[in-house]
Amino acid sequence: EIKVDGKVVKEVDAKAETIESAFERLEVPDGPHKLAIAVTKGRVRMLGATLERTEPSVIVDSFGVGSLNFDQFNRVSAESRDPMLKRRGYDLVMFMLGTNVFATDEKTAKDVELIVKWYRAALPDVPLLFLSPPDQDEGKGKPARSARHVIKMGALVKRIAEANGVGFWDFRGAMGGDDSMGKFSKAGYADWDFTHFREKGGQLMGERLSHALFAGLRDYAKKNPRAGCKQE
Repeated sequence: EIKVDGKVVKEVDAKAETIESAFERLEVPDGPHKLAIAVTKGRVRMLGATLERTEPSVIVDSFGVGSLNFDQFNRVSAESRDPMLKRRGYDLVMFMLGTNVFATDEKTAKDVELIVKWYRAALPDVPLLFLSPPDQDEGKGKPARSARHVIKMGALVKRIAEANGVGFWDFRGAMGGDDSMGKFSKAGYADWDFTHFREKGGQLMGERLSHALFAGLRDYAKKNPRAGCKQE
């Protein structure tokens, strides 16, 4: 049962012989509402919900994947992943890992190649953008310096992105490069573990990424006036 504001508005028979992605769409008057899903029989796996207005806007979907490497992105079945990717109609898909990136260079390269393969098959006309890991300061009383593994991983992801013909953005560089996480922590933009952003630090980096994307769009529009991009 799908309930809106406490009332059942739709009943869905989810029983099937095979597991696959399926979707239900509801339209409600603009304003605050309470959505609830009640399973009355059997087992149902709900993968998520999108709550959006109909007016044109920039929509960002964020999929958190608990992982220590890119391999986790390839452990989702195409039967469930691809229908969701196609339904959302993305204009850009970005990939970013945190600082706990542990895998050999060879393994990372193979994993990224698979990611590019699967997502290009599902979204052949959608650009892919890989981001470097953020900076991480070794901290703990040592002289301020960036953790070596994040420097190495950023350079590796850049090389792999170029080899696969996809975009790359230096997230760590946009933070300020060497020991930038230490500076973020001292300024109150990150925690004192020299790893995790605080809210205003995440907001700052989100703004820098947005600025880079729209600056690139404006440059593209100038060079390709017939592409239909509005320079606003």
